Amino acid sequence: MRELPKTIIFVTKREDLLQAMPCQNCKFIFFDSGGKLIDLKFVAGQHNPDLVVLFGTSIILDRDFFTKYRCINIHCSALPYCRGPAPHVWSFLEMVPPAITIHYPTETLDSGAIITQKYLDIDYKYFTLNSIYHFLHINAAMLLFDSIQFILSDGFDAAPQAENHGTRHFQWQFLALQPILNAHLHTNLPTLRKIVMEVAPFEILSYHNQS
Repeated sequence: MRELPKTIIFVTKREDLLQAMPCQNCKFIFFDSGGKLIDLKFVAGQHNPDLVVLFGTSIILDRDFFTKYRCINIHCSALPYCRGPAPHVWSFLEMVPPAITIHYPTETLDSGAIITQKYLDIDYKYFTLNSIYHFLHINAAMLLFDSIQFILSDGFDAAPQAENHGTRHFQWQFLALQPILNAHLHTNLPTLRKIVMEVAPFEILSYHNQS
């Protein structure tokens, strides 16, 4: 009997990076990451997906959704550090080693068990805010490409994140820094960090002081 295709819903704006994903016998459905959970539930109800992939979205799933459907989230930081929005910003501000994490979503943002994590051997001084954003997204897509069959086959043991460890940031913090970040999109990251640290209206701890 011929195996039915695996249906994957991608909740993302980066369709350009994911369309070429090497997944044998898979059917891809793309849902705008700026959409609403109620609309995602409708789409999922129509297609009964084998997997829902969250990548660069502000949608927070409720327990009913991630209990009914297998879901994963791709986060562009070394979780448990830099939970929350704009992890590419907080990673260099906190001097956290750059990484990509694929994990299960939970009701607490970016706190679910880690399926796979890849550290990237780069030096922040060679990147700007603009280039690190694209670099991390490309590597996030590549990690998913390498892991998708493994994830679909349940061939892994997810590792729980340590409680009360790591860092978490909120949208209001990012919005407070956004004007200065937007003015320095092409400034190298160590220089930009110095600028931000002088004007940030809240404390930003370095990774080395938290470990």
